[in-house]
Amino acid sequence: MAAVGAAALLPSHPSHASDDSFPTDAMAMLNRFHPPRPDWYAELYATAMNTSMKSYEAEIEGYKSELFANLRGQAKQILEIGIGTGPNLKYYASEGGTSVYGVDPNRKMEKYAQAAAEAAGLPPANFKFLHAVSESLPLRDASVDAVIGTLVLCSVADVNLALQEIRRVLKPGGLYLFVEHVAATDGTVLRFVQQLLDPLQQTLADGCHLTRKTGKDITEAGFSNVSESLPLRDASVDAVIGTLVLCSVADVNLTLQEVRKVLKPGGIYLFVEHVAAAVLRFVQGLLDPLQQMLADGCHLTRKTGKNITEEGFSNVIVIKLYYQLPR
Repeated sequence: MAAVGAAALLPSHPSHASDDSFPTDAMAMLNRFHPPRPDWYAELYATAMNTSMKSYEAEIEGYKSELFANLRGQAKQILEIGIGTGPNLKYYASEGGTSVYGVDPNRKMEKYAQAAAEAAGLPPANFKFLHAVSESLPLRDASVDAVIGTLVLCSVADVNLALQEIRRVLKPGGLYLFVEHVAATDGTVLRFVQQLLDPLQQTLADGCHLTRKTGKDITEAGFSNVSESLPLRDASVDAVIGTLVLCSVADVNLTLQEVRKVLKPGGIYLFVEHVAAAVLRFVQGLLDPLQQMLADGCHLTRKTGKNITEEGFSNVIVIKLYYQLPR
């Protein structure tokens, strides 16, 4: 499944609503966007999330550590939408003076989130669980320094309304940090599989969708700066390796910019890529749509060597390899 790179966003302008304004009838909005589930289901789902996600959280721990480092010294009032059982709290809640609002439509998540807040060192007075939905946040305009959401927009009822609410509650210059899974490239096998599994996923995972174009929604939501990036600090690695990668990324130039960003001065980028041929270009052009569908978006006709050469690396050496068919 394709994933949106975690990013920081800045709201483009402050809200103009009065300081004491709140969404009207938050409970009605909760029931509208997330109709009440039976207690047994809510409890079962909360328990499952508390136990079944541990391997995923262990796998993504380094990724999240880099992402939430953006909050150090930058945010004291933090809102986490879809807080669930609170697996993110350990990354950002321990800094002195931090206060956290945790929003979730499942009331049964509260005890797990409170336990996670306590384990992270957050004083009980500095954590408040809010039984609400992201489409109607029970907070004043421009009231928080940062909003966090990981694997949330896949399951909200109205993505655009949730993003409007995030912008509304953020202070000018505030940060929105997110990790979301998204739809694979149109026409690929993976996208076809996602479409087949989507109805079942929504049933089993409390409304989670596999085919949403969340990255596009966030980009178009009106934030002043959107960066979908590698979860690494600038100049943090000595080398980057990529073999048969640039043929299938959505944006070659943006990917190469990210490679340059994370490389230390003097670092090395080693790559092996197939590129558009001269004599065979016509055949590649004919086969390209089929290749994209069967090989998860891989293109046969990209001029990858040209892209790399023009990206601004200090020295580029391209070695062409040819295959000879046996006689």
